Amino acid sequence: MTPGTQVDAEYLYYSLLLASARIASLAGEQAVPIINKSSFSANLIAVPSLPEQRAIAAALGDADALIAALEALIAKKRDLKQAAMQQLLTGKTRLLGFGSLVAEYKPSEVGQIPADWDALRLGSGISLLSGHHVLARYCHLRLHLAGLRLRGFYHRYLRG
Repeated sequence: MTPGTQVDAEYLYYSLLLASARIASLAGEQAVPIINKSSFSANLIAVPSLPEQRAIAAALGDADALIAALEALIAKKRDLKQAAMQQLLTGKTRLLGFGSLVAEYKPSEVGQIPADWDALRLGSGISLLSGHHVLARYCHLRLHLAGLRLRGFYHRYLRG
């Protein structure tokens, strides 16, 4: 498909993106969806003046760029969280006020752990539930933790 002189290519892209569900419904339920040219060509899109099309396309492009940047930032934060979990849950990094900066380690069944930590079997000192109760409590915990503000986490707990 090539836009004519009356339609900006980026504007057409966003118009087709908006109409994608309607257009896809024309294809039916085949393994490989196919829309014939006449069915596709019969679809209408609203078309303002060319300068307004370009302005709309630029605004939507800026929104896409912002979303992409935020997604990259979220991915970076997930990686940082994963690294923090690895460091904190193995005792390689200690929170301020807990243990010394140069920790002594001891061998355990889970590997090297700080000397003041213990290895605990699940089911020993931890109440195990069964069935949907576990899932419900886990989901509640995840939702609760998702609501916590982690701003300044590194500076507040991991300085040094």
